[in-house]
Amino acid sequence: MYEPMEFKVSFEKDLLSTRFGASWNSGEDEGVSALAILEALGLVDDDDGLLVVLPEDLWPVARGAGLAYDSATKGIALAVGTGRVGVAAASVGGDARSYAAVVRGSMNMRLSDLPLVGTAVPPNADLALRGVAFVLASREWNQDQVQSANALLGLADPESLAVIPHLPAEGLKRGVLLALDWEMPGQVVPPMILPLTSQGSGGAVMVLAPDGSPGLSFNLGLRLGPVSVHRVTLGYVDGRVRVGFDASMAVGPVALTVLGLGVSVDPALRGRDALAEPAFGVESVVEGAQILLDKPPVRVSGGLVRRQDSRFAELITGGIAVEAKAFSLQAAGSYARSHEGWTSLFLFGEVSGRSGVALFGPPPFTVTGLSLGFGVNSTVRMPAIEEMGSFPLVARLDGGRPGASPEQILEQLQGEGWITPKQGQYWGMGGVLFTSFRFIESQALLLVEGGERWNVTLMGRTSLALPRGKSTPAARVNIDLLIAYRSEQNLLSLDAAIAAGSYILDPGFVLTGGIALRVWTGGKDHAGDFVLTAGGYHDRYKVPDHYPRPAPLGFSWSPGGSISATGRVYGAVTGNALMFGGRLALDYAAGGAIHLQAWMNAHVDVLVQWKPFYFDASLRVRVGAAATIKIWFVRVRVSVEVGVDLTVWGPPLGGRATVHLWFVSFTFGFGNDRSSPAGIGWDEFRIQLPAPAAVTLEHGLLADASPAETAARSAADQPDLVSRDGFTVTLTTTTPNTRITVNNNDYTHPVHGTPDYGRLPSARPMHEGEIAVEHHITITYNANGTDTDFTPDNDLEGENSNGWQTELITHNLPNALWGPLRADPLSEGPLLDGRPAGLRITVPPSRIGTITGPVTDTTLADEPLPDGNTPLRNANAQGPHPTTSIRTLQQITDPTTGITATTTHTRRTALHHNLYSHTPAPNPNPTAYATRAPDIHTHPPLTTT
Repeated sequence: MYEPMEFKVSFEKDLLSTRFGASWNSGEDEGVSALAILEALGLVDDDDGLLVVLPEDLWPVARGAGLAYDSATKGIALAVGTGRVGVAAASVGGDARSYAAVVRGSMNMRLSDLPLVGTAVPPNADLALRGVAFVLASREWNQDQVQSANALLGLADPESLAVIPHLPAEGLKRGVLLALDWEMPGQVVPPMILPLTSQGSGGAVMVLAPDGSPGLSFNLGLRLGPVSVHRVTLGYVDGRVRVGFDASMAVGPVALTVLGLGVSVDPALRGRDALAEPAFGVESVVEGAQILLDKPPVRVSGGLVRRQDSRFAELITGGIAVEAKAFSLQAAGSYARSHEGWTSLFLFGEVSGRSGVALFGPPPFTVTGLSLGFGVNSTVRMPAIEEMGSFPLVARLDGGRPGASPEQILEQLQGEGWITPKQGQYWGMGGVLFTSFRFIESQALLLVEGGERWNVTLMGRTSLALPRGKSTPAARVNIDLLIAYRSEQNLLSLDAAIAAGSYILDPGFVLTGGIALRVWTGGKDHAGDFVLTAGGYHDRYKVPDHYPRPAPLGFSWSPGGSISATGRVYGAVTGNALMFGGRLALDYAAGGAIHLQAWMNAHVDVLVQWKPFYFDASLRVRVGAAATIKIWFVRVRVSVEVGVDLTVWGPPLGGRATVHLWFVSFTFGFGNDRSSPAGIGWDEFRIQLPAPAAVTLEHGLLADASPAETAARSAADQPDLVSRDGFTVTLTTTTPNTRITVNNNDYTHPVHGTPDYGRLPSARPMHEGEIAVEHHITITYNANGTDTDFTPDNDLEGENSNGWQTELITHNLPNALWGPLRADPLSEGPLLDGRPAGLRITVPPSRIGTITGPVTDTTLADEPLPDGNTPLRNANAQGPHPTTSIRTLQQITDPTTGITATTTHTRRTALHHNLYSHTPAPNPNPTAYATRAPDIHTHPPLTTT
């Protein structure tokens, strides 16, 4: 028997429009799918741009519905509802129609329903969560369109359903958004709206991947009795809506703060049978908690936070801080479990003295703080020298701020990305904070990280103040130091920088600058390159992207409003040049009826090129003054400037000078004209080269060869012993090779997979351009005492291939030696990239045959050993002594007394029974043994009596 249903129809017409509305209520019937209704009406259509469709679980079974139409706006609206879930859809516009749909679930959750703090919330000050809604829009809606659509939804709303949602009055953006309806005591608050989609290229709408971000937050500042509610946060992570509150409750000196206390809403509908009412799944959650005990002289704070991060199935961080009269302690840690099952852990802590109290040590080395830490499946992001002041493992966990909370400590370590989980990486560190005679303060930290890559880093900060004990010392210098090796980049680096707060005599006399060293020990990109710089480079030098750029070494000073002075110096050594120089600028300006100015500028720059030696130096000095007078509406400026420009080069030595005298200037030269230095000879050039060739055994060296044999072969100038099974050798040169041959066969031809390397190299110090450097390799094998040439064959598939493999090796080489002749050392890079340097040759592994091959009698021959007794615990002979006799074989085969005799057989059977009574075993027939004994024994066997 079917349950009764209710239908209502309304019709309105005026001069401007016709409005039609209809509603239906299923009563107690199971109802109809809301998605089926929307599809039937054409309101879910990818062709019209609604590219994001809610999961099927979000569409409830409808128990009531309403439909409305307005002829003036050509708008249509549909409302579908259940007991606690409502769905609404609307469309407005003419030919270019806009579609929107909203699914809303009622919650009716209150702050007083939550654990921990709920019982302390007064009934008249309770905060309520009324519902969560997902809104979809095919394009942007303005407020007028939303108002029109909501009016139609009101006409279509069945009177028996109270959960039909409306569109947000503020308007809609294209895509999907999340809306939270909530109420505060005595206030009217708009819904919290969080976008869940972004606008992609080509107009497509893409669902944002959950990234664990906190979402949308709203500061509350509520005080509900003993409970303070600081903020509410709305987020969408892993397909669930999260509504969290940060709340605290204080009892005497103890304060408890709960982070992310709230609810998690699962949009998948529950209770879809005929007896249960459809609703969103709601459960209480807590993301973390903090506790604070503040009772002087002790202050203890700690926190544990469960963070949301889509990269991990679980991420928990924690921290603790203890402050006493004489010392303080901070510690922080993290535990993470990935979706693949591996776990990550790190722990870092520091203890330090307070109010000038030292932990231990004599005056030259007084330790005031210690730190230790480790990480498993964890990595530390290395700071640049400019970040040393903010790197928490050096700048101390609290960043120099007294009373930092555990939440602030955790935010420094993980929120800023300094320490993150990473599979396969492990690290450990130790640090010390110390002073020397109370006026030098230093921090040092050693960090070693291993796994897929190895990093070794020594970093520290030093502060020197003179004289000590003054609130404003006469001079203060802060130095940051960073020494590191990065295996991933094959890079050894050193950085030192003058940190902020450094001055001499006057806090306004500010010091700046840095020093940097880089040495690339390998790799494909920058192998062989190096640079040492203090304060920067020559202005004309084209700095490669991988070179460091330290701050200029210098000062700036403004003792008053009218005087300023700045100065800087620099110096750098690269693979192709040496450069240094400096700047000095003094300025004076004074206002009044007559505006006076005076200035002095000077700079010097020197560039030195390696062999052949050549230098280019320039000096410029300007001194001037000016006066500006304002007469009525006319400004008159009078200025005078004198100066000199001097450029000197050589060898051969020469130069040019320009003199400036106010409005007159003249130039004159001296010495030799600028020309290229003469080239050096081969004997001088080869001194600059390392060993010209190298042979490196990569695999196959016999490490177990006896030291005596190795020494003998070395003394006789014989080659090392190697294994032919997978033997690999590299043959390289320190020069660029234009041709490499093996037994006169070309191995730099493109047929062998090498690219076209363009122009030929030059021997720049010799002034020899486009030279040819040939690398000839000879391989021979000895057959029957005769050396015969042998050529590797890369063709592994060929029928007659020998299976040897060759690989071209390229190196980066210095431009100063091999670069083009007419290149400017200031505008070129330090290296020639990827020049042929040699070959890697690999011998194929041994082939295992299917048969053992011939076996000679020598292989099976025995090596006689001297006779002896089996060692026993008692060294004396036990029992009858075994003997040998030429008559032994006759005794074995004698039919009357031998092994086949009746008496002997009976004794053997009895002995066999006693020996194998618990473990049955066959009793061999002695007749066969007696018959074959003369043949199987090469010597008489031992016998006893």
